[in-house]
Amino acid sequence: MAHGKPSPDIFLETVKQIGCTPQECYVFEDSENGIKAGFAAGCRTIMVPDLFEPSDTVRSMCTGVYSSLGEAMENISLILL
Repeated sequence: MAHGKPSPDIFLETVKQIGCTPQECYVFEDSENGIKAGFAAGCRTIMVPDLFEPSDTVRSMCTGVYSSLGEAMENISLILL
């Protein structure tokens, strides 16, 4: 990739390769730059923060914010609505 996150390039290329639209994809990320990239690509974003809690701006870009990947998976039926 020519540009790293928060550029959406990696997600746009992935969507292209799997043959779907960004709106059909969910991005699970642990960083603000990852969320910004997924959101800019038009994907639905799920944040599982690693070191820092997301800012209000980043939180507004998220479909959901979970304390662990396990918690996100427990709520997958809500996420996929």
